[in-house]
Amino acid sequence: MNIKNIDFIYHYYEKKVGPFKNISALPYDQAKKRLQSITKGFNKNRGDDYLDKRLVLESQLKKAFITKGGKPKRNDPFYFTLGECKWLETWYEEAAIVKIPIHYLFEHKDIISFTYPDSMISFQLAHESQLSAYKKSCNGQVYTLQEIEEIINTFGMPNPAIWSKVELHQFDRYIEIQVWGDSFILEYL
Repeated sequence: MNIKNIDFIYHYYEKKVGPFKNISALPYDQAKKRLQSITKGFNKNRGDDYLDKRLVLESQLKKAFITKGGKPKRNDPFYFTLGECKWLETWYEEAAIVKIPIHYLFEHKDIISFTYPDSMISFQLAHESQLSAYKKSCNGQVYTLQEIEEIINTFGMPNPAIWSKVELHQFDRYIEIQVWGDSFILEYL
């Protein structure tokens, strides 16, 4: 599959909070309060240790991306999906979406990384023994724009017709894009 055949990347967010507001960009105490204030949608199910896990994971993602030649301009990325994922709308009380044409990825590839699937799930699948039945060799890794097409060719593009019916693929909901710079967003907006 050629990702140029995908028209848009998607950023899902809580409408009342606004787009491009990362919980991990807030001071720790404020981030904890924001998480505790979420009472509706899938995001209300975050465990008490979610923020700590998120901060550690983002540090790991950034280091892995730098090792592959990435040039992040932020400590916390903005999160997108490669193509649409309607399921993510259930994460929010009132979901909103920013769609950005995919060509922006090619113009900013030094600040773009990918995980298959969602970064948090991908690293859990790779490292937590209770999830080993679902682990794939693509889990627990960061990919560049050049590498993600090969991963898609090998493992397929996540598809609700598959992940909703085939237990082995239940965690493969979308390919996550991490955008490690503000210029990408500012240029689009």
